[in-house]
Amino acid sequence: MGVEIVEDGCDEFDVVLLDVPAARTPVLKIVREATGWSIAEAREKIENAPVLLVEATSKQRADELKRRLTEVGATAEVHGSA
Repeated sequence: MGVEIVEDGCDEFDVVLLDVPAARTPVLKIVREATGWSIAEAREKIENAPVLLVEATSKQRADELKRRLTEVGATAEVHGSA
């Protein structure tokens, strides 16, 4: 039986990019898709990680973004929005 930690009463979540691998191009593409940022803006943000990527989104969207980032070697966290 698995244990799932649920943020009480939280229905909006933030995604924070903590670390980026040396091969940044796949991360850059995912970040641009998720945020709509320009190439220059996305590049600047990921080079200065940790950075808030998405704010106040659904748990499903936050988890999907984290999964995609993790698959390409990045480190990300999902936090409940205050």
